[in-house]
Amino acid sequence: MHRTLRLYSFEHVLVAMLSVCVVADLSKSMSIVLTTHSMEECEALCSRLAIMVNGQLACLGSLAHLKERFGKGYFLEVSTEESRVDDVRAFVHSLFEGAEEQEHHSGRVQFLIPKQSQQSITLASIFAAIEEAKQRLSIHDYGVSQASLESIFVNIAKSQDQAQAEARAEHNDKREAGR
Repeated sequence: MHRTLRLYSFEHVLVAMLSVCVVADLSKSMSIVLTTHSMEECEALCSRLAIMVNGQLACLGSLAHLKERFGKGYFLEVSTEESRVDDVRAFVHSLFEGAEEQEHHSGRVQFLIPKQSQQSITLASIFAAIEEAKQRLSIHDYGVSQASLESIFVNIAKSQDQAQAEARAEHNDKREAGR
């Protein structure tokens, strides 16, 4: 998980902190509708989210619900020595059926553990298995996370776009058949 360090002015940080405090305080007694394109703001400020795509409501729910329903699975990122990457790959594939490598750079490998392979897997069992193999595979550090709200939004938007394209193609096919 490569993080980008962002530097903000004091005023920007102060406004953001005040916004969180005001929203948290006000949301105890009333509903607040916030419209934004920033998924980070949504994760920080919202207890329920609605995602709109092409002007239509695509989904509604808590952050946890949306991640569970629309997320593709867990992401596992492992940092090891470059010479041990193949061993780590084999280890991950033996633990998680259908695990897909998402990226690899300088001994850092990220995998997607799809939902279907998670049914008998708990976070505790993932951590236990990696801790057990940590020294054997020269694992420096690792992390497990759910899909980000940003990736969920992109997945929903793609599926909406795909559904619209299919509907247009079907409409065009019917129109051509009628000629």
